[in-house]
Amino acid sequence: IFNQGHLYDDHWRPKFGYANGKINNNFDIPVLGDVKFSAEINALFGRLDWRWRGDTFLGAKAGVVDVQYKAKNAAAEDYFKFYEVEDNASGQLGMVVNYDSRDNTRYPHKGALAEADFTVVPEWLGSEQGYYSLALQANGYQHLKPGRILALRAYGRFTPEDTPYVGLSTLGQRSDLRGYTAGEKVAENLISTQAEYRWMFKPKWGVVGFAGVATLYDGGVDNVNSDNIYYSGGVGLRYVLHKENRVNFRVDFAWGEDDDSGYYVSMAEAF
Repeated sequence: IFNQGHLYDDHWRPKFGYANGKINNNFDIPVLGDVKFSAEINALFGRLDWRWRGDTFLGAKAGVVDVQYKAKNAAAEDYFKFYEVEDNASGQLGMVVNYDSRDNTRYPHKGALAEADFTVVPEWLGSEQGYYSLALQANGYQHLKPGRILALRAYGRFTPEDTPYVGLSTLGQRSDLRGYTAGEKVAENLISTQAEYRWMFKPKWGVVGFAGVATLYDGGVDNVNSDNIYYSGGVGLRYVLHKENRVNFRVDFAWGEDDDSGYYVSMAEAF
C-alpha cells in the first residue's frame, strides 16, 4: 500500500506506505551452490518533503522494518553463516535533500532528479547492530525529437564496515541493475550507471533499449576491480494506459553476466 501526495501547489510532498510479503530466494552462489531461503517482511514508512527554494526540497523520513529469514536447504544455512544473516526488527530515521525539475514524475520528457538520502538505523530503535547508509542518485531526461527520450541514471549507495546483512547494498534492486537477482550479489557499496532510449513509435505503443554498468565492493574505491564490475542490457515494450497522466504499462527483458536475466512488469518506468 503506497501513496504519494502533492499538496498546497506542490509545496509539500507526503509519502507513506505499508508492505507485507514473503520473498522466496533462489540464489546460485559460487562455492555454496544452490541457496534457497525465504524472507518474510513487514514494513511501515513515511516521508515528508518541503519545497525549500525553487525545485529544491528538504525532507525527513522514518520507518519500521521487520525481516525474518528461514533456510530451506543446507546451502542456505552455510549462506546465513557466511553473511551472518539474522532476523532483524528495527526502526530507522533519515534526512533527504531533493532537486526535481522534471516536467512529469511518471514519464519525464525533460528535466532532472537528484537526491541525497542519509539513513540511520540505530541500536536504540531495535537493530541488533546499528549502521547507516548514504544513497545518492541523479536522473536526467532529454527530449531528442517527438516521441524519443534519452534517460540517464547514476546511483550510489554506501554503508560502513561491518554493516549487517539486512543493510548491505545489492545489484538488481530498484532497477540498479536490471538483469540481476536482488540479494544474490551483495556488498557494502554499490555504484551504477544506466542509459535508456525510449521511442514511442505509435500513439499507444513504444519500445526501449537500455544498458548499464555497476560495481559492488567492500571498503574503499581502491577495492574496485574487474572481478566486481557488472554489465547489463535489455529491451522493453510500452503501452500507454493513460495519455494525459503519462502512465505506461512496462514489460522489460534484461540480460546480466553469465546466466543472469529477468523479466520486469510494472506500470511505472524503471527510473
